[in-house]
Amino acid sequence: MARYGAREMNERKRRARAAWAYSGMQQDELADAAGIPAATLRGYLGRSRSSPDRDVLIAIADAAGVPAWFADHGFDPPADIGEPATLDP
Repeated sequence: MARYGAREMNERKRRARAAWAYSGMQQDELADAAGIPAATLRGYLGRSRSSPDRDVLIAIADAAGVPAWFADHGFDPPADIGEPATLDP
């Protein structure tokens, strides 16, 4: 299991929250669409010390309708991805 520093854990939690907000879904709906337990997603979105690993964050992003690059780059994707650099709801 990979160990992350506090900054990276917080960033992954922030990205999970942003994907959830973008989705417009209830937490249970997003968890089901991402294939993870609802309690696990609530932990990622809440104040727990857990944060999603990269694969889970990609699943959350995909279920939320957010491009996969968001998991790695947040709101600042690299210019060479060939997709729009903004997320428009």
